[in-house]
Amino acid sequence: MDNAVLSKEIQELNRRYLNLCVRASENQLVDLCLRTNATMPFIRAVRDLSSEQLEALIQTPRCLVQPAVDERAVSQAGQMACPTTRSMFVAAASQVKHAVA
Repeated sequence: MDNAVLSKEIQELNRRYLNLCVRASENQLVDLCLRTNATMPFIRAVRDLSSEQLEALIQTPRCLVQPAVDERAVSQAGQMACPTTRSMFVAAASQVKHAVA
């Protein structure tokens, strides 16, 4: 994969991620924080951006989504057959402060 393709793919990932943050209803924000391993201040900051500012952020070819699970947990989770167990394991293995205040 060349750098131009990588940049475009990262921009698309950013677009999808930020759209999730913007489109969520107010009563879904806590769940969104937990499911995306993002803090509430991050989600609120994204929601406060204008459409032009969002687009500028999307166009930055740096990934906004950061891994919250280390390589050992990814390896273990990949071996789990039960989706519920895998989901609970990944949630427990995540190294993120869930600031929802």
